[in-house]
Amino acid sequence: MDTIKKYDFKAGLPQEIELLDLEQLFQDAKSTLTTTHRTGFYQILWFQKGNPIHTVDFTPIQVSANTLLFLSADTVQKFDDLGNYHGKTILFTKEFFGNTTERALLLAQQTLWNGYLHIPLFSLEDHDRQIALIFEQLAIEFDQQQDIQQSSILRNLLHNLFLLAGRIHNEQHPNTSHDSEQILTINKFKELLDQKYHFQKQVAAYADELAVTPKRLNQLTQKILGKSPKTIIEERIILESKRLLSYSAYSIKEISFKLGFEENTNFNKFFKRHLHTTPNNFRAKIRK
Repeated sequence: MDTIKKYDFKAGLPQEIELLDLEQLFQDAKSTLTTTHRTGFYQILWFQKGNPIHTVDFTPIQVSANTLLFLSADTVQKFDDLGNYHGKTILFTKEFFGNTTERALLLAQQTLWNGYLHIPLFSLEDHDRQIALIFEQLAIEFDQQQDIQQSSILRNLLHNLFLLAGRIHNEQHPNTSHDSEQILTINKFKELLDQKYHFQKQVAAYADELAVTPKRLNQLTQKILGKSPKTIIEERIILESKRLLSYSAYSIKEISFKLGFEENTNFNKFFKRHLHTTPNNFRAKIRK
């Protein structure tokens, strides 16, 4: 049985997308939101006012007014007990938006959804009116009587929001905006890592599948992400280990095996080297 509860998208809605008021959502579901939980759907949070501390994958984030946060499916999060949430949030499933190859690839590859590489929280600065317009168009469409065009219209508005937010994000983080071939290689590395981190930990093996040398892969990740491929691989393993220790009933030995460690002692050493605590102590602290 999971210790951290996972919430799937609400059943019974005509479409797997919702636009909600953050303040009202917090009031209605405070006990759920302020408990560490996972969601089986994608989320975009627009913090229009307030400065809560929002925890994402065990990392507390100090939120500022007029910022956007993108969270992919299965992210672990916790809302601030003190509230102070004012804004809007969009919830949607992969099945709703990713109904074409192009859109599925956008979810898989866009920097905004690569939460374990960096937490995609960024200020809208002077772009808030453009973002507000899309939110307003979404709200107007939700108020319309549902017809055969509505799903397509909502997907197109979401698509435009992703592209606009991606542009704003890249303006503020120029190290994430590079030659398309370089970005494609990084995205393919990310996809491979998601599939194989639990058994493949060698940089050379990923470089081989990407048809580049380990040196070239290192150059690309250092340039675009500011990290070596080895660090990125290890951070992915650490993130999954923290998730499993937090929400699963697996023993430390079982988690060690799931993450590709032949010996439990090797996993313990790896975990302690990165987090300066043991898996047992981490689990005990997170479950208090």
